[in-house]
Amino acid sequence: LTEIEVNLSSDEMSYRMDLYKVSEQAVSSRGVVGYSHYAFPEDVSSELDTDIPPQVKSKIQMADLYIELWYRSREDELANIDTNCVCVKIRKVIGVHASDAIANAIKELMQQHKLFIKEAASSFLLQIAGRRCFLTKDIRLTSFEYVRSSFENYRIPKFILRRKDIVMKDFTEPPPITKPGWVRAYESRLDRTDGVAVKECSLWKVDDNLKLRIHSASHLSILDFDKIYVKASLYHGIDLIANRESACVSPSNPRWSDGWIDFDVHLKDLAPSVQLCLSLVAVKQKKKEEYSGIGWVNIRLFDCDEKLIQGKFMLYLWPFPKYCTELLYPSGQVTLLCLTEKLQLRIIRLLNLLSGIVNTKDIRIFTVIRLSVGSNDNHDTVRIEVEFEDYGCVEFPDIDSMCEYVEKLDAYGGKLRLQALSSPANSMKEFLDSLRFVDAEYLTDKQMEHLWEARELVAQYKPDLLPLIAHCPLIWTRRDEFSRLYELLKRWGKIQPETALMLLDCKYPDIRIREFAVDSLDNVLDNDRLQLYILPLIQVLKFEPYGSCALSRMLLKRALCNNRIGHILFWLLRAELGQLSEVGQDLTKIYKRFALMIEAYCRANYTHLNSMLRQVDMVVRLTNLSKIIKTMKDNECATKHLQKELASCVEIMQNMISPLDVSNSLGALNIELCKVIGSAKQPLRLAWTNPEPLARLHNETHQIIFKNGDDLRQDMLTLQVMRIMDALWKSQDYDLCLSIYEVLPMGRNVGMIYVVQNCSTLFEIQCAAKQLGSTFSMESGLINKYIRNYSENSKVYLEGVDRFTASCAGYCVATYVLGIKDRHQDNIMLAKDGRLFHIDFGHFLGHYKKKLGINRDRVPFVLTDHFLCVIAKGKSNFRDSHEYKKFKKLCTDAYIILHQRSKLFISLFSMLLCMGLPELQTREDIDFLKGTLCSDMDSALATTSFYKIFEEAFSGAWSTKTNWFFHSVKHL
Repeated sequence: LTEIEVNLSSDEMSYRMDLYKVSEQAVSSRGVVGYSHYAFPEDVSSELDTDIPPQVKSKIQMADLYIELWYRSREDELANIDTNCVCVKIRKVIGVHASDAIANAIKELMQQHKLFIKEAASSFLLQIAGRRCFLTKDIRLTSFEYVRSSFENYRIPKFILRRKDIVMKDFTEPPPITKPGWVRAYESRLDRTDGVAVKECSLWKVDDNLKLRIHSASHLSILDFDKIYVKASLYHGIDLIANRESACVSPSNPRWSDGWIDFDVHLKDLAPSVQLCLSLVAVKQKKKEEYSGIGWVNIRLFDCDEKLIQGKFMLYLWPFPKYCTELLYPSGQVTLLCLTEKLQLRIIRLLNLLSGIVNTKDIRIFTVIRLSVGSNDNHDTVRIEVEFEDYGCVEFPDIDSMCEYVEKLDAYGGKLRLQALSSPANSMKEFLDSLRFVDAEYLTDKQMEHLWEARELVAQYKPDLLPLIAHCPLIWTRRDEFSRLYELLKRWGKIQPETALMLLDCKYPDIRIREFAVDSLDNVLDNDRLQLYILPLIQVLKFEPYGSCALSRMLLKRALCNNRIGHILFWLLRAELGQLSEVGQDLTKIYKRFALMIEAYCRANYTHLNSMLRQVDMVVRLTNLSKIIKTMKDNECATKHLQKELASCVEIMQNMISPLDVSNSLGALNIELCKVIGSAKQPLRLAWTNPEPLARLHNETHQIIFKNGDDLRQDMLTLQVMRIMDALWKSQDYDLCLSIYEVLPMGRNVGMIYVVQNCSTLFEIQCAAKQLGSTFSMESGLINKYIRNYSENSKVYLEGVDRFTASCAGYCVATYVLGIKDRHQDNIMLAKDGRLFHIDFGHFLGHYKKKLGINRDRVPFVLTDHFLCVIAKGKSNFRDSHEYKKFKKLCTDAYIILHQRSKLFISLFSMLLCMGLPELQTREDIDFLKGTLCSDMDSALATTSFYKIFEEAFSGAWSTKTNWFFHSVKHL
C-alpha cells in the first residue's frame, strides 16, 4: 500500500477518497444490532413467504417427514456442550412458522419431558445443526432454503434451540471508522483550492469541430519498414463514428507538420463516452504495400469530471494482441493517465499564489492536466505526442441542462411522448416482440430507426430492450438523440437482472447507462442473489473507464453491509491482485483499483480484520508448505512432513472462520487426517473438527483441499453458474438435488476446494466392486446395486433413486449447456444417499480433450446405461419404462427454464471475457453458449432441438463407455 500511495494519480486519489466516503456512509447506515447486524449469518429464504409446491408437500406426507428441534440447558449452552440435548419432533410442518415451531417445542419439552424452562419461547431462535447459520425471519419454515431442500431430498431438517442473549454476544456493535491521515491531508488540500474561482464553459457553447494534431513519434525500436503514419478514429464503444489518417513520414525522422486533422464532427455532438482510438502503423513498400500495427492507445475525450481534454500529451502505446488483425483496437481498455500527487502539490502552491479569477487560457494549465488518457503503464515503449485544440475549461452539460434542451426540442419539433397511450398498436407490438431474440450487433439500420422512434413505448412496455437502443450508433452521434435518451432514462421502466448485466458489458461505455444498470441491480438483487453475481461484477470493474463509478460504490457498500458478500469480495479481489502481480502487472491502474477497494473494505471492517488476517496467514503458510512438498517424490514422506509442519503451527491454523464459507467454523486441526493427495499437483487434504453444536448430525469434520498449481477460476465460474441454474430451477419449483461445493481461488494458481463427504467417484465404486481387473468396464447395474446396498430398506432405496434421477437430470442439462467435456469415472461422483454430481471442470464451452488428434467427447452429455438402469429402478427395458419418459420430460423442463433466461448466461460469460481464462477468450466461445441455449429460437423450437440432443446423448452412450474403458486401463 505504501508503494501504491506514492504512485497515485489525481483520479486515483479521487477514487480512493470516493471509496472512503462510501465506507463512512455504509458504516453509519448498516445494521449493528440484533438480527439486522451486518455479520449475522441468516439462512437463505425465498423472496415470498409462499406455500410449498405440491410435489414437496406430497413427499412430506408420503415419507412422513418432520423437523427435529434439539434443546439443552443454559449451562450447557454457555459451555458449548451438546451431549445432553433433548430432541423434539415437530410433525406438523406445512404452513408452520419458525416462532410456532419453537413454541410447540418448548411446550412439549415441558409437558412430555418434564423439563423446567423459565425462558419464554420468544427468547429462543433456531440454529441449523452443525452450521453457523440461523433462522430468524418469522415466515413459513418451508420458505427457508435449508428446510425446503431437505424435504426435497427426503432429509429431516435438524435445528438446535439457541438463546438469543447468548448468540448475540458474538455480534457486538463495531467501533466507528477512524479517519486516516491521508484523508485529512486530502481535504486540507481541497480547502486551499476552494478560493480560486474557475470560469467554466459548456461544451454546447463551443462552435467548432473536433481537431487533432500529431507532432512526433519516438522510441521506435524496429526500423525495418519504409514509412509510418498515425491512424485516428472516433468510436463510441465499438461503433465507428469518424476515421482519419495522418500523412506518412520516414521512421528515421518521425515528425509531422501537416497541421490539424479535422474529424468533421461538431464538439456539440460529442457524447461523454466517446473515445479516440489511435494507432501507429508501419508500411513496407513491396510489390504490394504491407501494413502492420506498431501500437495502439484509446483516449476518452472527457475526463472523470466530464471536462473536455485539451492541450499536448505524450501517449505511450500498447502492443497489439497476437489475435488482432486490424490496425485499430477499439475494444482495448480505456483507462486514465493523470498527474502524480507531487505535481498536484506544485499546482496547489501555484494556485495559492494567484488571487482573483484568472482567464480561461491560463486556467487550462491546471484543468487539462487532470486528463483521462489510456496510455500504457510501461513508459519504456513506443510513444506519440499529440495535441488537442484549446478552448479553456470546457465541461459537458449536466442532466438538468439536457432535460431543458429536450423540452425545447419537443416544443419546436413536436412531442413524441404518448401520454394517453394505453397499449402499443398490434403492428408495433409484433415488431418489438420480434426483437426479443435479436442480438444488438445484428440490428439493421431500419430496425434501429423503428426502435428509436418507438422509444417511449419501449421504455414503458418493453424496458428490457434497452440494450438494443443503447447500442444504436445513430443515438451517439447527435446531441439531440443522446439528450433524449438521458431524459428518457429518468422515466424508464424496471429491467431484469440479465438486462442490467448486459448493459455492463464493454459494448456499453456510456456512464449514465452503466449507472442505470447498477442502480437496477442494487434495487432488485437482495444479498442472497447478489452473491451469485459477485464474480462477474468484479471482472466488469475492468471495463469501467474511471475508478470512481457506480459499480465500485455499490459493491463496497453491499460488502460492508453484509459480511458474507464482503468475505467473497475480499478473497476474489485478492485473487485478482495475485493474477495481476504474477504476470508483471502490479501497480497498473487495474491493480491499484482493486487494491484500493480492498483497503477501503478492510479499513471499514476493522472488527473482522483480525479474522481475515488469520485466514490470509494460513493461505500464505500453506502456499509455502506446498512448494516444499512438491519437491518430495514419495507421497508417504510428503504426508509425514506435512503433518510435522502443521503440528508446529497448529495454534495459528485452527479455531477460525472458514475462508471458503463464513457459515462454517473451523475448530481444532485434525493432523492425523491431513495428508498429501498422490496426484501431479500434490494437493493438501486438510481436516478440522466442526465446533458448532450437534455437528455429529451434519458433518463432524470440515475437510478442505488446498491446491497450488492449478487455476481454479474456471472451476469456480462453472460452479457459480450452476448455482445460478439451481436458483432458477428452484424458483420454478424444481429441486434437482445439485451438490454444488465451494471453490475459492486465492491467488494465481492457488485456492481451496471444499470436500463433499460420504461419496465416491464412479471409478472407486468400480474398483471396490472388483470389476476393474477382469473386464475394464462397468456392469450396467453396478450403480443401482451400490445405491441399493446403502439403503436400509426399499423406502430408502426409492428415495435414493429419486435423488439420483433429479441430480442426473440437473447435471445432464447443466453440462450440456456449459459444454463441459472430459467426463470420465474419476470426475463423476455418487453420494451414498443417491445424489450424482460432477467435479473438475477443466474443459468447458465445447473445448474438448483430444487423444492422438481424435475428439474423445462425442456426446453432448453423459447418459449411459448405468444411469438409466438406476432411473428405471433396475428394469432391463429402461427405454420403454415410464421412469425413462418422466426423466426425459424432467430434463426438457429444466432445459427450457434455462433457455428462457438465455440472455442472463450470455451476458455473464460476455462480461467474463476479460478474465483471462484459456477457454473463454473470444466471441466464438460466447456463440457456443448461444447455440446450446438456442437463444435465437422460441420455446417450441428449443424443445424440439433439445429432444434431438437428448436422443443423440442416449444413442452415443457407447462412445462414453469406450472412453471409460480406456480410462480404466490407464489407471490399472
